[in-house]
Amino acid sequence: MKTIVIHCSATPNGRNNTAADIHQWHLSRGWDGIGYHYVITVDGKLENGRPEYWMGSHAKGHNKDSIGICMIGTDVYSLEQWHILSNLLRKLVIENTGVKIIGHNEISDKTCPGFDVQYWLKNTFNK
Repeated sequence: MKTIVIHCSATPNGRNNTAADIHQWHLSRGWDGIGYHYVITVDGKLENGRPEYWMGSHAKGHNKDSIGICMIGTDVYSLEQWHILSNLLRKLVIENTGVKIIGHNEISDKTCPGFDVQYWLKNTFNK
């Protein structure tokens, strides 16, 4: 894995959707299931999406050699979500030396994940 792409679910902030919900939404679009590898719910649960060995379907043109993490919400996240995101990223960085962490908006015309990932990494995550 070379890249971790952070996403948002683009659902109303505070609504506690799950990986199972996203799986159903993606199936209804004709996809082969949830496109993300991990989902972080509003109450801070880390849920599995597709297995890491299965190429994601979360960032057009960037799915090969990347992992997709989806934060439930649009641009407001709970303290529990931030905590789980930090822990997951630390684990993935340890397991994948040299991996790059980006927001979906860095490789697409979207506002997803609703925050500046590079600013967060520099000012919060790495402190």
